Amino acid sequence: MGQACDPSLLFKSDPVELVRGKEAEGQEAIFADHFRYRYQFANEQNKAEFLKNPAKYEIQLGGSCGRMGPLSGPGSTKIHAVHDGRIYIFASEQCKKTFLSAPENYLETNDPVPATTPESTKKGRELLEKAVEAMGGASRIDGIRRFVSRREKDEKHQAKVVATSETLTLEFPDKVRQEHSWGESSYSFRAADGKGWYQGSQEGYPLHAQQLASLRRQTYGHNLVAQLKARNEPQTIIAHQGSAEVERDGKKIAVEKVAVASRGSTITLGINPASGEIVSMSYRAAGPRLSLGTIERVFSNYGANGGLILPMSAAVTFDGKPVEDSPVHLKYIRLDEPVEPSFFEAPSSK
Repeated sequence: MGQACDPSLLFKSDPVELVRGKEAEGQEAIFADHFRYRYQFANEQNKAEFLKNPAKYEIQLGGSCGRMGPLSGPGSTKIHAVHDGRIYIFASEQCKKTFLSAPENYLETNDPVPATTPESTKKGRELLEKAVEAMGGASRIDGIRRFVSRREKDEKHQAKVVATSETLTLEFPDKVRQEHSWGESSYSFRAADGKGWYQGSQEGYPLHAQQLASLRRQTYGHNLVAQLKARNEPQTIIAHQGSAEVERDGKKIAVEKVAVASRGSTITLGINPASGEIVSMSYRAAGPRLSLGTIERVFSNYGANGGLILPMSAAVTFDGKPVEDSPVHLKYIRLDEPVEPSFFEAPSSK
């Protein structure tokens, strides 16, 4: 499956004029195909300008709805807006209106890197190594090649109860497959060797670089094991951020906060300094209404998995308020199970 244009994905407004601040419909005979979209232009000069620098004028997020995020469904080419010199499309006029009211609440970016001092880095690393030891030891964490977690739950939809699931498979250092099911429907995201793909029940297509970056942030970047494995990578930044208390089951637990920044993602762990137990993890991500904020997971129900002690349940809050489906319970975590080489590759075209 290549990155061929789908001529039915037609953007009739001249993108060069849009970025310049003017709405002008392009001519059917003057077009260029880029990524998955066909763009029309008012004149040959604008087409040449587009081809010289397509990243400046292309639809952002690979065509996903600007409000719902890079891994959401596609927007409509008839509903578009320009923000900060870039073109976004939307699933509805309401999505467009909400996005334009506060774009910074919906546009994913790399997380801010925590400030450090030699002392904060030293103490942060000491706490992190204590946590790693409490989980099963550095050699076991560092030796993990493949991580799989699965969550299953029943959701009420109108008068019915629908079985849903989410399965995440990471193969270190950079392969990922994330599978979702809703009743009889299913879809997945895959990434390997710097490329990514979406596969739904009816269609599949490649991921834009912006979508691939989002997939990595939402999987590797927000995965406890992946971030612990990254602690010794040269680019990883670690900083102790002071003492705090975390509430779990109505009790206050004293923790030391440690930030870990790797590959554009920053998580903050709440570590029990006496036992090394990782009590909590927080990070920036989209919440229930799709705007960005702080998600915190307070862990419980720790279980033994392949020589490691890992959290199997978490009470989840978004900007301090419990989310609707909290607590989250994992059905299982499995380590180093074999998979076929094609497991992470581009799906076959239908």
